[in-house]
Amino acid sequence: MKFKLIFVLFNGIVLLSFLFVFLIPVFFLGWEYSRTFWATNWPLAALFLVIIGGLNTYFAVNWKMFGLLEAENWRGLIGHLEERIYTQRRFRKQHVQLLINGYILVSEPSRILKLEEHFREHRPDMIPLFALPFGVPHLLMNDHEDLERYYGELKNDPRCTDRPWIEWSYAFSLLLQRRADEARDVLMAVPSQTRNPLLKALSFYLLDAMVPHEQNVKNAVLEGKKALRARFSDAQWQKEIEKNRANLQVVVLQKLVNDASLWIFDAGNQAA
Repeated sequence: MKFKLIFVLFNGIVLLSFLFVFLIPVFFLGWEYSRTFWATNWPLAALFLVIIGGLNTYFAVNWKMFGLLEAENWRGLIGHLEERIYTQRRFRKQHVQLLINGYILVSEPSRILKLEEHFREHRPDMIPLFALPFGVPHLLMNDHEDLERYYGELKNDPRCTDRPWIEWSYAFSLLLQRRADEARDVLMAVPSQTRNPLLKALSFYLLDAMVPHEQNVKNAVLEGKKALRARFSDAQWQKEIEKNRANLQVVVLQKLVNDASLWIFDAGNQAA
């Protein structure tokens, strides 16, 4: 297994490095002086051993999880992580993100709702940290009012790490309910709140889809579209999309992302 090989190589390299550092005083100063040297500098060696011990403990504790990941045993990984989160109440960010990704990989995003409910009951303070991935099943449920409620309660929470995406998602929920005027106000503000080119593109694309256009909206869309075309080639834009795939919203809204990309870069739209 690659993981086991990496673990063995890591420990081997670390051990050889430690022996090399330990023996340098012997080679250059002799045994007597090296004893004096290490008698003075033993805390350095102790710190080194503590760090290595901590890393090995981390590997040991997560050995099963890494093995399941390497084997791409998603069902097994889900069961293992659910045991940690639901039974052992261990709410580590890495485990939660892996579990959510696991649900997506086995095409069971609805199980994210149960996970969200568990956090609302036991760790409501962590909900803002997972606002976007917890929002995936809400996006897929085709319940536009539910989508508005979900993002509406989070869009002003300063603890959310992806607030521009949350603002955009809130505006998207308003558009789905044909509340274009409210959505327009939110979408006009998003491009100035983010440096993410894809989020800017999605905002301009939705604004362009609204009719009739107010002149300030039309100007903002044309300028934003022109700036994106000037900054990115088609190949560079595809790389930008790939960079954003860690955000599950980009995966779920792939058709919308594709449509926005065509709108910006399609030759037939160059004069638009």
